[in-house]
Amino acid sequence: MPFPPSARTFNFVLNLLVAARLHDAARDLFLRAPALGVAPDACTLNILVKGLCARGEVDAAFRVLGEFGNLGCAANAWTYAALMKGLCEEGRVAEAVGMLERMEEGGVEADVAVFNVVVGGLRREGRVEEGWGLLEGMVERGVCPNEGTYNEVVCGLVEGGRVEEARGVVERMGKEGFVPSFGAYKGLVKGFCEGGMVEGVEWVLGDMVRKGFVPRMGMWRLVVKCVVDRENNGWVGGAIDGVLED
Repeated sequence: MPFPPSARTFNFVLNLLVAARLHDAARDLFLRAPALGVAPDACTLNILVKGLCARGEVDAAFRVLGEFGNLGCAANAWTYAALMKGLCEEGRVAEAVGMLERMEEGGVEADVAVFNVVVGGLRREGRVEEGWGLLEGMVERGVCPNEGTYNEVVCGLVEGGRVEEARGVVERMGKEGFVPSFGAYKGLVKGFCEGGMVEGVEWVLGDMVRKGFVPRMGMWRLVVKCVVDRENNGWVGGAIDGVLED
């Protein structure tokens, strides 16, 4: 009789199936675990949670969460991050926020990945103030925000038309050694252009070039239109020359 696969090998194959979105095959493989002589572990359940959430079956993923205790293992921050992401993608952001308290009660420390999921969910609902408050709460808990956290807040502020506040967050990122995403810069350019704020546009272009980004043609079209609308054509040459010199 051949040797049974190790739990590590089993989980590797299961994860490949989930990553390929072959969810039915992943489910069948999991159900065959006893016949294969494999004892599922926490990693196995985490993979299942990820797969079910990706498939939109969040409630089924929560049922898997209940199996951790039956196997004598504990859910971790990775488990909760996957569940929270699934909840946010279904628009159940309030439940995702509530999961933070559930984690604390269960003795699981939320890491930056967990907070980023919730901040992103709040941002997509236009609740940027709560997202910013959660970011500040991270610091109080001793969890350091990263570029992803700040980028979610920047994009949320831009989407709400609060470009000057978004600029302030970008400046704070620079002081803390973080680099905004290209998408964050793109949103700032669009926001300042739509507001006819040419000085803000010049600042964004200069900052993104200094950070190693190259403005794309679509950005320049917005900039030119903004300047033409302001009838301040003399500014164009100076702004572009300044950006290129930097």
